[in-house]
Amino acid sequence: MKKILMETTSNKSIILNTSREACSQFGFLHGEIAMHPDGETKVIIQGVYPGNDGKNKLWFTTDRPKTKGKVSYWGGAENLLEAGFKKVKKIVVLFSGGASSLKYLFENDKKYGKNYDVICGISNKKETKGEIFCKEKGIPFIQFNTKNFCLKNGYEGKLCNMPVSLRVDYFKEMLSLIGPLQPDLILLSGFMLEIPKPLLGYCPIINVHPADLRIKGNDGKPKYIGDDAVKMAIEDGQKYTASTIHFVEKEVDCGRIICVSEFLAVEKGIDPSDHQEKMKTYCDGPAYEEALRILCLD
Repeated sequence: MKKILMETTSNKSIILNTSREACSQFGFLHGEIAMHPDGETKVIIQGVYPGNDGKNKLWFTTDRPKTKGKVSYWGGAENLLEAGFKKVKKIVVLFSGGASSLKYLFENDKKYGKNYDVICGISNKKETKGEIFCKEKGIPFIQFNTKNFCLKNGYEGKLCNMPVSLRVDYFKEMLSLIGPLQPDLILLSGFMLEIPKPLLGYCPIINVHPADLRIKGNDGKPKYIGDDAVKMAIEDGQKYTASTIHFVEKEVDCGRIICVSEFLAVEKGIDPSDHQEKMKTYCDGPAYEEALRILCLD
């Protein structure tokens, strides 16, 4: 039996049973995040303790300022889902720059913190705008610098040309950082590295691509893929563009589609990079909001 020593709101120390068997009777596992029936208070499941009445009590911490870090309990052995608690999806966000989609969701999505919560932001570059945003907003942050990892392992070339074995080793180490967080989902917000196994397949990964991946080329695959997708679409005479949220799979930009954003008109003579910048606000962010609504319905 797994145990953890916790201090309650009354400053009493108790030993909680954190095992799957003990916690699952309430519909949750140790460490999972749930939304209290009041619709406002998030709780973190800590463990189970037998009460004086002979019934098991589920103990949890809350995010309320006065009791933060201490545990209180929910009486009875009823399933918390039946009692009105809702599981909050735990999301890790990977980015290489400004993390514009994370910023959009934090500032605009009313379901942020209720249906899902970003439990960590990870950047593979140093001193990014995304890092600054995470630290300003209190989002846990990790920098796992790809360039430093490569130099440490004797590779000085371009990151896009990393040897396959080195790329795999890098993501093995990244998984060792992500694994203990036990995310339900990994979200990419301008993460500029191709993800191989073992991280690919660990849990669902979703990405935003600045093109309508429903448009197919002669080979039957999405026509506008890769870093130059917006430029390709505009040069091809497309009058509108859209962003696609898709699952990340082995073949780049070809994973199962979750949703596609509203269309954004291409202004005559606009530089593709300027148009893509506009898409971050009008296409990428709203598309991610809709995708998370779909994925977090349960």
